[in-house]
Amino acid sequence: MPESAATSRRGPRSLDIIPSAMRTPTDLMLLQTCNHNELAITNTCFQQANKYKTTWKHPRSKHWHMLDYVITRQRDLKEVHSTRAMRSTCCWSDHCLVRSVVALSLCRPRRHRAIRRRKLEVAKLELNEYKQAPQKTLLTVHHFAA
Repeated sequence: MPESAATSRRGPRSLDIIPSAMRTPTDLMLLQTCNHNELAITNTCFQQANKYKTTWKHPRSKHWHMLDYVITRQRDLKEVHSTRAMRSTCCWSDHCLVRSVVALSLCRPRRHRAIRRRKLEVAKLELNEYKQAPQKTLLTVHHFAA
């Protein structure tokens, strides 16, 4: 995948902690899936400090990494106001919660117009001429088939 396509799905302000040569196959699979399905990773679309982009701290090296993502369709990206990690949450974990502010606009469901169906004329089924017409066509089809 070209680097420009990966940048468009990741966002212009992504963390390049891991060089492109050292990315894991799962990183590439995520970028390819986003590219194929026209998705965007919103964690990397907003200008903010790196401490608000990373969500997990390695226990030994104490380096912060981005493990949790908020993914949305590219056409809905303008409705996402911000996505950031909440570092001050006290949940006794090495992970941070990710908060995304989204503008939702609710619309009424569209009602489909009902198709008018013609009423069946059941009274004609009682007349002999209408009873015999399908029988005649069946006999002629059977006669040509034999």
